[in-house]
Amino acid sequence: MQKSKSPLRKENSMKRRILSAIITTALTLSALSLSAFQSNQTYETTDLMTGIKAASHETVKPDDAFKSAYDNFSVELLKKCFDGKSNTLISPLSVSSALTMTANGANGQTKDEMEKVLGSGMPLDELNKYLSSFSGSLTSGENFKLKNANSIWFRDEENRLTVEKDFLQKNADYFGAAIYKRAFDNSTCKEINNWVSDNTDGMIDKILDNIPRNELSRTF
Repeated sequence: MQKSKSPLRKENSMKRRILSAIITTALTLSALSLSAFQSNQTYETTDLMTGIKAASHETVKPDDAFKSAYDNFSVELLKKCFDGKSNTLISPLSVSSALTMTANGANGQTKDEMEKVLGSGMPLDELNKYLSSFSGSLTSGENFKLKNANSIWFRDEENRLTVEKDFLQKNADYFGAAIYKRAFDNSTCKEINNWVSDNTDGMIDKILDNIPRNELSRTF
């Protein structure tokens, strides 16, 4: 006799697969790669936020729906990252913010799936507001300093990727993100490492060794 699988188990299994795929994408953005993109050319960095000014938006207090969605995401994230052998330190807010910034450029099924994973189905516009307000409510104390910085780096290939103004505006409004475009050559690693070092007061002086040849973007 075969036991029938419950719809809830199927749905949870699907959510785990979606979460795993999206988290894997996010983690590869900060992972070290073994392959390098070699180039003898020199390229300039383009600041895509030139002329983009962050607009003010409504500050919202976390409600039960956001708290539940955020807690669920955090627990699932830890499950995927913890190998059971070593200590694991990870910031759910950082990963959630990075993925939500990415989701602001998604549409259709991809957007729907990211909304399910990040906000348990909460519309992306609401999730932007909650994460922005939550992040803004975290402040430094007498004995510690909290600094939050976000950036996205795109490969400079117009025929493969177009960055829309609406994407830039949303990430400026809700995340104060810096967004750059340049060729992903060896010098890009140095520039990204410098950005990370500057925004962590030198506590993280290196996050990349090189960038994979086929990668189109990096989010920090």
